[in-house]
Amino acid sequence: MKKSLIILSIVTLLILSSCMTSSFVYTGYHQDPLPNDNYVKIVIDGNKDLNYDEIGVIEVRESFGAIDFADIVYKACDIARVKGADCIIYMNRLTSVSGTGDAISSTNQYLFKAVKLKN
Repeated sequence: MKKSLIILSIVTLLILSSCMTSSFVYTGYHQDPLPNDNYVKIVIDGNKDLNYDEIGVIEVRESFGAIDFADIVYKACDIARVKGADCIIYMNRLTSVSGTGDAISSTNQYLFKAVKLKN
């Protein structure tokens, strides 16, 4: 009984952790990672007055609509920090739905620019 409960717990954790995935594509120059305690600025409104060098594009995907937008932005900030960006710019969200009948699933794809702000 105890062994099956442990296995069930591990499987549940794997399923829940696979609900969010991410990727990064360089579209600019490589930068050194920022320290973990550095703040990453978040721009949602597409401010055109920003002066920056683009480092890359971050994609965060989540399934089933179970992940809060704040958690998605936090994940994008973590990726940006590792890639040397001090700002992320929200670009867009795409939703895809697949399946039929009772087996319908949805996936949300969030895109962010990872950038280095110029002073």
